[in-house]
Amino acid sequence: MSAPTFIWPDPITDASQISGATFLYFDGPIILTQTPVIYPLDYSPFPRLVELRNPSWRNTFEKQFYSWIQMKHLSNTTVDLFKPLKKILVCMLKYSASSRAIDEMSSFYEMLGINFDELKLSCNQYNAYGEFMRHLLFEKYYEYDEDWEKVYRYYDEIVHQKVVEKLLVKSYFLRLFVFKDFIKANARILLTNQNLITLFSKMSIHMQPIQTGQNIDIDIVEWELFRQILSPRLDPLDKEKIDFIIELLNEHGPEIQRFRLKCHQLAQELTIPDNLENLPVYVEKFIRQNVEHEIGDVLMLDRRDTDRFLENLFSDRMAWAGITTFLRGVVQEQQQLFTVGGLILAIATIGATAVRTLVARNEKISQNDFALVYRIAKNI
Repeated sequence: MSAPTFIWPDPITDASQISGATFLYFDGPIILTQTPVIYPLDYSPFPRLVELRNPSWRNTFEKQFYSWIQMKHLSNTTVDLFKPLKKILVCMLKYSASSRAIDEMSSFYEMLGINFDELKLSCNQYNAYGEFMRHLLFEKYYEYDEDWEKVYRYYDEIVHQKVVEKLLVKSYFLRLFVFKDFIKANARILLTNQNLITLFSKMSIHMQPIQTGQNIDIDIVEWELFRQILSPRLDPLDKEKIDFIIELLNEHGPEIQRFRLKCHQLAQELTIPDNLENLPVYVEKFIRQNVEHEIGDVLMLDRRDTDRFLENLFSDRMAWAGITTFLRGVVQEQQQLFTVGGLILAIATIGATAVRTLVARNEKISQNDFALVYRIAKNI
């Protein structure tokens, strides 16, 4: 069985958060994570208690609580949309949200020299609400002998101590502790939170910088080429496009494999610059010099339409910014936090752009390396 690909750390709450190219590129299961759940506990007595007593912090609590409820609804709706894709699996992460776990997490980041303000900038606030609700309504409930009155007093206390925000942010990063389990499973990871790139890059400050000619995990560049070329055509996802992806998987496997092989060949030809911050410029120049004419030919575009297609292709600068930062941490044979041979770590979120081009049938298209690009352009 092919290695799984985890969409991590945040739950997917909107179809636009994941590129359709993901389902064509990765052979193994695509694993989504659930929003924090409190099951089978009935937590409804606590919000009712807050409503009845109407404390000064009621609005603060209700914003956190109902944001979590909304996140669960959006996540479930999105997962239902993806269900026809048989390779989609949903998992519930297992990790503690106790006060001790939060303290251990804080000590870990302090040891790395990462302060609270840096954690806050990297935090997904809405998912943090869910993690904090799990801490409050599950861990604390059982810690206090299943007494909602004690949980109420605990929340009142942390409000008056002005530590609610810190607990929210720290709760969010509890999920990062399961990273080592992904590595043991030889899993690939696609990030849902691009702000984590800066945080992770700081974690890798003790690693040797990559120099030109070193053995870099080429899969990262291959995946980005694959995704960025297909993204303008496939994204954002909706039911119609998901149905079309299923058709591609069922009926056009050879075209997918040829296009992936083409991206792999292109990635091997790409020279990594001395300064990795310049990688986006190198990649754009490389595609324009080596791929532009083939894309134009296979899509049967004139020069103006080809230029328009490529402008949209290169508009997603944020993803490449993430890749440049993270390549520093992907030198093979260095056993660091996120350094494993074959590991792919990239931004899963994408800014989808609509590209309209004129396409026509070509009898010879089926054997072209870019046949998949043509088929997607023709059908969407």
